[in-house]
Amino acid sequence: MVTGTPTRLDAAGLARLSPRAGATGLLLGRDAERAPVLVPLLRPEPTRVLLIGGAWLTRIVVFRCLALGARVLVRTTEPQRWDGLGAAAANAPDRVTVVSGPDSAPGHAGEPVLHVADLGGRTGGDLPTGAAWQTLLTVADQLTEPAAAALRAADHVLVQRMWAEQAAYVASALRVDDAAARAAVALPDDAALLLGFGRYRQLWLGPTALEQRLFGPAQRG
Repeated sequence: MVTGTPTRLDAAGLARLSPRAGATGLLLGRDAERAPVLVPLLRPEPTRVLLIGGAWLTRIVVFRCLALGARVLVRTTEPQRWDGLGAAAANAPDRVTVVSGPDSAPGHAGEPVLHVADLGGRTGGDLPTGAAWQTLLTVADQLTEPAAAALRAADHVLVQRMWAEQAAYVASALRVDDAAARAAVALPDDAALLLGFGRYRQLWLGPTALEQRLFGPAQRG
């Protein structure tokens, strides 16, 4: 559910106030040197992303994908968490739709499709074989057993602060330095780790004024 006073914008206004995509991906935040952290989240190839964190980070990521023209299809056990996001973000309620199962909606460069599996780490079904401009974002509050399975298939993993045992498991599974696990344990609320096999990067989300009005202050819970 969107918090704060809803601020409705047309697509052009949303694009002006939201992090932009460059040639290499969606701007998720900036690192300690203030360099942009760009992720090819929406791309021609089928893409799988695992997010281990709270509702605040999930909404920030989905909102920024909406700013790039994505259509969002959500599978969830808590549909109220998604009430009003499409309307508040882009004055287009149908841009975010809660669906009951996998959907084969076509995607293209002008309107990629973001499938959100808000099912405690379960994917609820994989992407269609060879699907272009389709991204599956699997979200979990903690590293559940289903999330551990999604971890092995993910192209990108984004995590907020984690317990030490879970952070160590993620670092080991992705074959990154132990420093990544130590960093994950100490992350502040407005920071996250972006991980892939053999690599990791800490980033600060830097929410815009509009994002703060919609979703409130940064939080892990």
